Amino acid sequence: LEVSGGKVPSSSGRSVSSFALWEQALSIQGKELVLVGPANINSVTFWYWRKGQRDMDPFWARPWPSGLALADRILSHPELVRGKRVIELGAGLGAPGIAAALAGAREVVITDREPLSLECAL
Repeated sequence: LEVSGGKVPSSSGRSVSSFALWEQALSIQGKELVLVGPANINSVTFWYWRKGQRDMDPFWARPWPSGLALADRILSHPELVRGKRVIELGAGLGAPGIAAALAGAREVVITDREPLSLECAL
């Protein structure tokens, strides 16, 4: 698995590394996915409020059950993505995109409106 050309847009001077982080290793279909995110979702919410971005939310900062189910589906049926170009929209922590890369996708593009989530997914 190789990450190349990853470009994360600016998050107005804040990097995800300035938050305390947690790491969760998941075993899905015999493959290990390691997800990384802010340890305290409230700290992300308060940071948004201090910046005056009350329309932002920290929902990207935890894995969604639907994303984990999709990662499981991809790793159960790698032929769905093997050799293909894959884009994940609204990736959050990127579990399905990471799964697609592990399953042999030729290229994976992970997108989200929140640059901090892209830092975690990379």
